[in-house]
Amino acid sequence: MKIPKQISLKTASIMVLIGIIITSGIFYVFAATPSSTFTISSGIYPGAPSYTVWREGSNYFAKDANGLIVYSGTNASVVIQAVLNIGGYIHLKKATYILTQYLLFDKPATIFEGEGFDTILEQSGNIASHLIYIHTDNVVVRNLKIDRQYSVNTQSAWNAIHTHTNCDNFLLDHVYITDCGGVVVWLYNGENHIVQNSYIIENPYGEGISIQSDHVRVLNCHFINNNVEQVSDNLANINIYLAMDVEIAGCTITGKARFGITARTTQDVHIHDNFILGDSDHTHEGEAGYVQEGIEFFGSINGIASHNYIYDWDLIGIGVDFSNNTLVEGNYVSGIGAAGIQLEAGAGETSYYNRVIGNSVVDDGLGIMSHAILEGGAGDRGYNSIMYNYVSGASVAQIQVDGGSVVHHTTVKYNIGFVTENSGTATISSSTSVVVNHGLAGTPTHVNCGFKTTGYGSWIWSATSTQITITVTNSGTYTLSWDAEYKP
Repeated sequence: MKIPKQISLKTASIMVLIGIIITSGIFYVFAATPSSTFTISSGIYPGAPSYTVWREGSNYFAKDANGLIVYSGTNASVVIQAVLNIGGYIHLKKATYILTQYLLFDKPATIFEGEGFDTILEQSGNIASHLIYIHTDNVVVRNLKIDRQYSVNTQSAWNAIHTHTNCDNFLLDHVYITDCGGVVVWLYNGENHIVQNSYIIENPYGEGISIQSDHVRVLNCHFINNNVEQVSDNLANINIYLAMDVEIAGCTITGKARFGITARTTQDVHIHDNFILGDSDHTHEGEAGYVQEGIEFFGSINGIASHNYIYDWDLIGIGVDFSNNTLVEGNYVSGIGAAGIQLEAGAGETSYYNRVIGNSVVDDGLGIMSHAILEGGAGDRGYNSIMYNYVSGASVAQIQVDGGSVVHHTTVKYNIGFVTENSGTATISSSTSVVVNHGLAGTPTHVNCGFKTTGYGSWIWSATSTQITITVTNSGTYTLSWDAEYKP
C-alpha cells in the first residue's frame, strides 16, 4: 500500500471542518463557566455530589455530577432551589449566597452540604417565612452558616429552620446560625431528629431550639446569647414541649435567656453533661436581664438531669414542678439567687417519686442563695428522696421541706452539710438527766436510747434545735448510747 505524499484539497477541507466543530463543542461546554479554582471530572464517580453550586461575582452556577452546568443566574435562591427540586447530594462551594426567598426541601434523602462556616446562606430583605423548610424524610444539612440578618431586616419572627408535616430523620450537623428573629431551629413535627456540633449564637428574640418531636438528640452544640431581649416570655435556649425520648447532652449554654433548658409536658427527657451559665445581673422578674432557671421540668414524667454544671441564675438552678419520677443526680449548682434545686407542686398539682441524689449545691461565697434544696408548694407531694447531696452556703436553710395540702414520706438522709442522723454516748452522773448536743440540722423528730445498766426505771427525751435532754425516773449513775433523727 502506498502512502500519499500529500493530502487532497477535499480531504484537508473536511479535516478543518471537523476541527472547527470539535473546538466549537468544547467552547460551548466551557464558555458559560467562569474561570474556577476547581474541576469536576466527566463521568459519575463514587461519592460525587449530584450537584455542585458555587458563586463567582454576582453569578451563581450549578453543575451536575458529569460537570455540565445545568443552572445559572444572579439569584442564589433560584439556582439553589432548582437543584433542591431534584434532590440528591448537593454541595455548596465556599461563598456567601444571598437569599431573597425561602428554600424548600421536599425530596427525600437530600444532603445539603457546605464547606464550613465560610459557606454562608445570608438573607437579603424581608422574607416573611421560615428560611429553610424541611418537608420530607432523611434530609441532611451540614457544614455551613445561616445568617437571617434580623438586625438589618427586622422582619417578623420567623424561624431559620422549620421541620414540617411528615418529616422524619432530619440531621443538622456543624451549622452556625445567627441573627434570627424567631425560633432558630423548630423541630415541629416528625421524629428521630439529630442536631449536633452546631452553633446557635446571637439570636436575640427567639429560642435556640424548640422541640415538639419524639426521639430527638441535641448533642455537643453551643447556644450563646439567644433570647436575651425577652423579659416576660417563658422562652429558653432549648424548649422541649409535648415530646418524648429527648436527649440534650454535651451542650454549652450561656447568656441571659429566661431559661436554659425547659421540658414541659414531656416524657423520658434526659439532660446531661451540659454547661449552663445564666450570666445573671441579679435582677427581679419582669426586669431586663432576669434569668429564671437553668433547667426546668414542668408537668413531666421520667425526666433526668444529671452531671450538669449550672451557674449564675436569678431564681432556681434546677426546678422540678408538677412532675413525677424525676431524677436529679450528680449536678454541680452554684451562684443561684433563690433555691439551688427545687421540688414543687402548686395548688391542685402533684409531685411524686422525685429523687435528688448526689448533687453539689453551694453558694460559692456569693451570699445570695436562700436554700440549697427546697421542697415546697401548696400541692400534693409524696415519696420524694433527697439523699447523698453536698450542700453549703444557703442563707435560710441548706435543705427545707415545707408543708402543703398533703405531704407523704419525703426522705432526707445522708447529706453532707445537712445532718439528719447522729448518735453518741452519755453518762447520767448521780442525777436523773443528761444534756447532749445532737449536731442535727434541726430539732430531732425521733430519739432512741440504750442503757448499759438497769435500775434507771423509765426514760423520756426532749429536744431543742441544738440539744437533747434524756431524763430517767430513778436518780443514779447510768451509761447510755443514743441515736437521733431529724425529718425536715
